[in-house]
Amino acid sequence: MSELLEDDSLAQWKEFFESNMEEGKKYFLVQNFYSKDSFHFSDSDKKCTAKDAMLYASLLSSDDLSSGVTFNDHNYAFIKKLEYGSGDNLPLFFFLSKDEVIGKDKERVNLIVKFITDEVLFIGKCLNSKRPAAIHFVEEYYNYD
Repeated sequence: MSELLEDDSLAQWKEFFESNMEEGKKYFLVQNFYSKDSFHFSDSDKKCTAKDAMLYASLLSSDDLSSGVTFNDHNYAFIKKLEYGSGDNLPLFFFLSKDEVIGKDKERVNLIVKFITDEVLFIGKCLNSKRPAAIHFVEEYYNYD
């Protein structure tokens, strides 16, 4: 019976991610949806590894973000943690690439990490110019009630 419940939950999480994924492509270069020991969905072959995702979860739960994070061999420096007045809305973190640039304008890439629950993370990469819209999108669509 518990396996059936887990399968239902997995299907619901997959549907939740897929319902937001198409719209998210307007803002994100890569979208990952990750849960410890349960699932990992991505819209790209550039998935974050389970090791990276768990590092994010433990690092973001600590107060020291000075070391930044790594995603697909690129390093990102911590920029800001957005916290919300509502206890139901978990924090969002964003990082700026130290070395990853895209296009002829050499625009730097941002990494956005949002806790949806204590166990479920959204991890996405976006261009620096799309960061405000990407953050708004994540705040709007990646909250779990």
